[in-house]
This record gives sequence, structure tokens and C-alpha cells, in this order.
Amino acid sequence: MNKKMMMLLLMVTLVLSVGVTPAFAAGNLNDKQVLMAADKVLKMAPDNGYYRFKLDDLKMKVDSGSMDFVIVDVRPLKAFQADHIAGSISVPLPTVADNLSMIPMDKTVYVVCAVDSNSSYAAFTLRMLGYTAFMVPGGEVAWKQAGYPVVSDMMK
Repeated sequence: MNKKMMMLLLMVTLVLSVGVTPAFAAGNLNDKQVLMAADKVLKMAPDNGYYRFKLDDLKMKVDSGSMDFVIVDVRPLKAFQADHIAGSISVPLPTVADNLSMIPMDKTVYVVCAVDSNSSYAAFTLRMLGYTAFMVPGGEVAWKQAGYPVVSDMMK
């Protein structure tokens, strides 16, 4: 499945979920309205473990030294370089579909960002492609606010 088809499928799924299909099909909704509708769906999703993974649980996984997971940071590269969770990989959201080879399918994927809807989009996209993926509410920002360590790739 190519990138455009994958993103279209994701958007159609989200649009159908909020019942705005007739307005969307008639061209009465702009891109921002569709994204706002998708964001509404993502925020309504229950925190039942289906696609969310708690920050404290991620910290325990990181501390355990387990190698059965990967943290994917979907923030822009400059934000990642400024600071990120040690061991995480940078795959900016617009490049997820083009960089699937960087994300191992045989590991659980925890997606972080500064914006929950972005990590949700990435996690849902990865799930549609067969990955076991979760978004981490609050992402990298919450990680830092909790006092957990971050690393930087910036030259000082």
C-alpha cells in the first residue's frame, strides 16, 4: 500500500467514525475541519489499553533493559535532536510511511510526540500496517515533566 493510499484510508476511517462523511464528500469540509474531526475521534477513544500505553509503564520498560520494544519519536527532527528519550528513534510524522524500514515489525512500538493526536495518527497507521503500536499520552513532554532523563544530539 503506498503512502497516499494509507493516509487516505486512515482519514476515511476517522471521518466515518465521526459521521461527517456526507459533508466531506460534498466538499463542504476543508482539511482543517477533517483533521479536527479526526482529533475528536482520537480524544474520545477510551484509555483501555487498546492503543494507549501509560508513561510510567514505559519508564518501567525502559528501566528493565528489555529489547522487545522500540520508542518512535514522531516530532520534527530538530525537536528530537534538542532532547529525546534515550534509545528512541526519530521518524517525523510526515515520514512514517516512507521510513517503515526503520521500525522493526517484531517489536512493540511506543510512539511519542509533543502532540497526542500526532502520536495517535502514527500509532493507528502502524497498526493498520500490522505493527503492535501504542501511543504514549503526553509523549516526550510528559516524560520530561515527570523528571525522567532525556538525551540531546545537539552540539554544545
